[in-house]
Amino acid sequence: LEPSDSKLPSTDPSSHPSSSSNPSSEPSMVPTGSAIPSDAPSEFPSTSAAPSSKPSGTPSVSSYPSGEPSAVPTGSAIPSDMPSEVPTVVTTQNLQSFQTASSNRFNGRSSNTLPSNSADVEESSFSAQCNHGYYGEDNVQVLQGLDDTVKFRISQPFASDLERYAVWFDNPNTSESESKCYYRDSVPFGNVAVTPFEAKCQEGFATISLYGGEAGETEFHQIGLDTSLIPQARCQSQVEVQEFNPNKRCFWQFTLDCSRNGRQLRANEKEKESSTVSPCEEKSKLIDVSNVQLDEACSAPELSPIKVESQDEEFVTFTVSQVWKGCDNSESGGILDWLATDFNNDQGKLTCVGQNSVPCGSSSSSSIFKSECTDGVAVIDLFASDLDVFKRTGTMMVPAACAAPSEGLNTCHYRYLVQCKPSLCNSKAGHPATSRRSFLRAWLG
Repeated sequence: LEPSDSKLPSTDPSSHPSSSSNPSSEPSMVPTGSAIPSDAPSEFPSTSAAPSSKPSGTPSVSSYPSGEPSAVPTGSAIPSDMPSEVPTVVTTQNLQSFQTASSNRFNGRSSNTLPSNSADVEESSFSAQCNHGYYGEDNVQVLQGLDDTVKFRISQPFASDLERYAVWFDNPNTSESESKCYYRDSVPFGNVAVTPFEAKCQEGFATISLYGGEAGETEFHQIGLDTSLIPQARCQSQVEVQEFNPNKRCFWQFTLDCSRNGRQLRANEKEKESSTVSPCEEKSKLIDVSNVQLDEACSAPELSPIKVESQDEEFVTFTVSQVWKGCDNSESGGILDWLATDFNNDQGKLTCVGQNSVPCGSSSSSSIFKSECTDGVAVIDLFASDLDVFKRTGTMMVPAACAAPSEGLNTCHYRYLVQCKPSLCNSKAGHPATSRRSFLRAWLG
């Protein structure tokens, strides 16, 4: 028989099917393409070589949904500024995803569900923490601070429901009750209540206490918590908060700032105050540096090479300047061969910073050093070497860390003591707390 030239497959099977002289024992790795697809899907779906550029009008439903959430969650093109008035509905499928994400990434907490305002909210820490970790400052949102009261929302951040959920705080309406309480047998993931809470403030702050616990197979406990730290809830007559059980519940507590962004404003003011240097501090910087004569052949320069930048009792910050050579216009070739600064750094470790070919002025590009204080004093040793300036005979013992280039030849050693507490800042007497002479006598013995 001659093969047919038709390009269309027949609609009926041949009455005499062809037989292969060598039939295969296994199916073909590349299945034959059919003009009429089968009624049942292939066990191994084919992969499109050219995926479409537009999404399907009817999205496909996977027969095997992912067991874990996407590493990069889908973001809304226009996120809302405020949380939903209606709690988020969690289906069985995304509940499992939330539980997986919570267990792996947040130790039981989901990501925050309220806008972040950590400057207004501070969560308390306890020696015995909840087995699922912190509740999360981002899950409490300050809406409005009115000095005497503060309005706020709370979100339930755990994927599973929290049972025996209670919130209480000082009641602005003291005639009603001492505490304002909110209690539910079960609270799902999402906003806790439609109406915002309002708490009474004490000295600019409000304390919010809450607990919740075991729901189904999700276990909550806070074994070892000192229950005396839990404030008593003296609720309004129609609300009763059950006694806290650390074997089945977790307790969390927050402090709310009653003025919007008040804590951040105070932090900024404190930083501004700390950066403001008083007149006594400025004057102290000029007199709180003392030279200790170590070698008669090396007299101290007229201009001190040490300039104090700050003193805070524990540390001193300072700069070092090259003042021996090139600072007089009449002097030619004003480059000092070598200068090193040896001191205890802010970690309490001896550090030596050396520099070759130092012009008049600062000795290093990283010119500000920070030294730890010992018995109220920072000790700074300088080693300077130059063939033209220092005519000292013999060699000078220089710490190996300083890497002296001339093995201590034509080298001088200078020692400076810096008081760590500004000596002129004595608010009671208005006089120097310690004179330079008495300071040296006390320190040197």
